[in-house]
Amino acid sequence: MTERDRNAGKIPEEGDRVAMKGLARYRLLAATLVVLLAGLSVLAAGCPRRAPEEDPGAEVTAGGIMIRGSIADAQTMNPIYVADTASGDITHHLFQNSLMAWNREVELVPNAAESFPEVSADELIYTFRLRPGQTWHDGQPFTSHDVVFTYESFMNPFYTGPRRADMAMFLGYKAYVGELAAAKRALDAKEIDQEAHDRRVTEAFEAWRALGAVRALDDLTVRFILETPMAIFLTRTAGYHIIPRHILGEVHGRDVKDHGFSRNPVGSGPFRWKEWLPDQHIALVGNADWEGGRDGKPPAHSDELVTRVIPDQKTLEIALEAKEIDFGGVTPEEYERFKAMPHLRLMSTPTFAYTYLGLNLANPLFQDVRVRHAISHAINKEVMVDELLMGHGTVAWTHGSPARWDYNPDVRTFPFDAARAKSLLAEAGWTPGADGILQRDGVRFSFLLQTNLGNRMREQAAVVIQSNLKDVGIEVEIKLVEWATFVSDVLLAKNFETVIVGWSLGVDPDAFSIWHTEGGPFNFVSYSNARVDELLEEGRRVGDIDRRREIYQEMQAILAEDQPYVFLFYPNAIHAVGNRIRGEIKVSPIASPLFYAEDLWIPAALQAGPHLN
Repeated sequence: MTERDRNAGKIPEEGDRVAMKGLARYRLLAATLVVLLAGLSVLAAGCPRRAPEEDPGAEVTAGGIMIRGSIADAQTMNPIYVADTASGDITHHLFQNSLMAWNREVELVPNAAESFPEVSADELIYTFRLRPGQTWHDGQPFTSHDVVFTYESFMNPFYTGPRRADMAMFLGYKAYVGELAAAKRALDAKEIDQEAHDRRVTEAFEAWRALGAVRALDDLTVRFILETPMAIFLTRTAGYHIIPRHILGEVHGRDVKDHGFSRNPVGSGPFRWKEWLPDQHIALVGNADWEGGRDGKPPAHSDELVTRVIPDQKTLEIALEAKEIDFGGVTPEEYERFKAMPHLRLMSTPTFAYTYLGLNLANPLFQDVRVRHAISHAINKEVMVDELLMGHGTVAWTHGSPARWDYNPDVRTFPFDAARAKSLLAEAGWTPGADGILQRDGVRFSFLLQTNLGNRMREQAAVVIQSNLKDVGIEVEIKLVEWATFVSDVLLAKNFETVIVGWSLGVDPDAFSIWHTEGGPFNFVSYSNARVDELLEEGRRVGDIDRRREIYQEMQAILAEDQPYVFLFYPNAIHAVGNRIRGEIKVSPIASPLFYAEDLWIPAALQAGPHLN
């Protein structure tokens, strides 16, 4: 164990001038998660899997190309704009430079910071000291000025990404965001033109910056000043990847998203950028100069990490079977067949994810809660788990995950009951028309259901929903949309009636950006509930674990009652890994087999890629 390993896991001493009460909250949370996830790791390990064949002299060797299959291409390589799993999977390997991070034991540890921060007694001032000697992939030093630039980028008035709300604890945030909203109202009312609007919000931004909410005290020290104590500051806000000021610092805020950096990034993690051929592959190369991030890990062992875009699940599985890729997901229906393949190891593990049918609450069809309850009763979720997931998952009744510490198992449920669904629809004024489709005031109960092309599980769930709802008099048309278009033109644009999609949640249960009325673009369905807003705000502030559990369990109960989504199922993740891959592969709800790709390696005799033996 290195000195950094020991420091990463230790509780700061009194002499560190840390408010122990505040940090104890995070340590308790980490301890809770360690106990929980230890059990889940056992469950994952207990699933049938094959060990790789032993190689003569199988010692750790550098070289080779590891190949992953992905059904979706990435959207951006700028981590402050990442809003999809495909992009996040890549940027994770390129950056790994957040101030704080969760390690493989699900402990909150310093990452780019050399230790836990110094925290003032009132828990409003956090001072981080960065590890010296960190560099960007172009050789420029990684400094506190990069940290300040990143967090100021989230606050820039021209930032259009999804994470500004996670800065809500910063000094001056509320007044600043209020001024942005006022300027937008004035522009919409044509009281000012675009030029005056831009000048007004820029002046507001500069006034906020002058408050010093985020400030570099020297090249390796950064200070944050909060307006109110906030539990998620260390567990979430301090966990975002940092972007390089020396590349983007002179770029206007409105141009950062589409800057060349988003397609040709410079990171600081265990893998460097090589190339991106859209809809074909993204290639990274091992960074031999990396001195280690979390846990003081060594540089990447493989020469390259390639993500092949294979937009159809069946085609991806064929590539796994043909040894064309090393890593990929397998559908539950293929689990037993792939388990028998000698060149693969299979792992089925619970996740922090769920799949749902999202109902656009701006659409009058879905504004009556009785209708939402009816739709939920009409859909046979048990059949989805038994026949689509083949038992690799459980029925979902609310937001969250049974694998996470805040989960509420006692919320209201809506078991399959077509008769009850019909009764509720009748109460809401819907009656059968001549063709059997329900109608009210001359409007047919018919809607479009969209989901992403190539995700077989979601495509099959759409067919089940279409059949179930037809039985109660609701007409559903299914449309499959290419992933990039689905994210940008359907979800983020809120351009849908219903969608099937899913959430992969984090360790911390904060869900402000998903459910709060002012949460931002991730509130796809335009949900608004005053009590949920209060709970989300309190949950961000409170540090006591037991109280936070109460808060989020009450929120889950309200969501189950309101049914802004029809919650469908909590799927297990089924991972397939080729047996030429060596090293510790530890999966958990927060870590896929490639999460620590820098720890994996390929024996010299098997480094034939990219065309695998």
